[in-house]
Amino acid sequence: MKYKNNKQTKYKKLSCPICKSNLIIKKGFRKTENRGLIQRFSCKNCSYRFVIDDGFFRMRNNPQKIIYALDLFYRGVSTRKVQFKKVFNMGRLYYKEKRMTEHKIICGDCIEELKKISDEGVDLIVTDPPFNIGKIYNSYADNRSREEYLGWCKSWLNECIRVLKYGGALYLFNYPENNAFLMPFLNDKLTFKRWMTWHYPVNTGMSPTNFTRSQHSILFYIKGDKPKIFNKDDIAEPYRNPTDKRILERIKNGSKGKTPYDVFQFNLVKNVSKDKTSHPCQIPVPLLEIFIKASSNKGDLVLDPFGGSFSTAHACKKLDRNSISIEIDKHYCEIGKMRLQKTAPLKNFI
Repeated sequence: MKYKNNKQTKYKKLSCPICKSNLIIKKGFRKTENRGLIQRFSCKNCSYRFVIDDGFFRMRNNPQKIIYALDLFYRGVSTRKVQFKKVFNMGRLYYKEKRMTEHKIICGDCIEELKKISDEGVDLIVTDPPFNIGKIYNSYADNRSREEYLGWCKSWLNECIRVLKYGGALYLFNYPENNAFLMPFLNDKLTFKRWMTWHYPVNTGMSPTNFTRSQHSILFYIKGDKPKIFNKDDIAEPYRNPTDKRILERIKNGSKGKTPYDVFQFNLVKNVSKDKTSHPCQIPVPLLEIFIKASSNKGDLVLDPFGGSFSTAHACKKLDRNSISIEIDKHYCEIGKMRLQKTAPLKNFI
């Protein structure tokens, strides 16, 4: 194979080990102790950098990488056994990725796909379903009658309750007027913990005949009498009066801070944000991280029956949780696949 001097030349005979694209360009060199400089390539499709004649995750006498490798070793993960697996067009499984955690995207109807998950197989459910307000999705009409919408919600919530482990948590985003109707149904089957609010400041969409909406409600429920997990220290916020004698005593005794209040203020994901996708409804990842940290541990399995923009899967990968996301639209599944590929890549080892 002959390489031209122009580093922007595309190499048709090479393919990216991640996305299999043939849009490959030269991208500098990798310096090795024994073999000198090795040509490095980059994929224009997914930005993955690689070399064609080197082992997987080879060290470069870099102290930081040695620390990362030791961290993997003590977690019981060999750097040579970190996997990246993709499965396309294999029935209901649209995409599967496994490195230190596993993330599945299932393309299909959530009720039908939830039926295929075993009883009490999920540690945590965090979901943001359609709100039935006429939003224009790629292939879903969000305009059911009130009775039809509530009946549909109860159908998939029944399946969620079945697959949730005893002591596991459910976080349900919706507009307050919808969650208010769903509460009596959930109260009969789960233990209510808190009605929470996500407040987002807005300066558009002002109503001429009503107060302007600037919140979503979040229902927090537990399967069973009490939560199996609630990691208070992982979500602790700084005390507002750290010089108070009582607070100083708590800090002295090891307190990490106060538990967050039940009103969360986060901006909407704006069009100029680097995380914005084409999905019309997108929850900020930092907000989702609070609930995932609080109600799961590393390695636990988190379910989102409505993948949408796949922010839940994105947050799970960042936090070392496993995830299953169900989405009926293939276009949004593709968004989820690309987001997972770009989330916290192990580029520090390359």
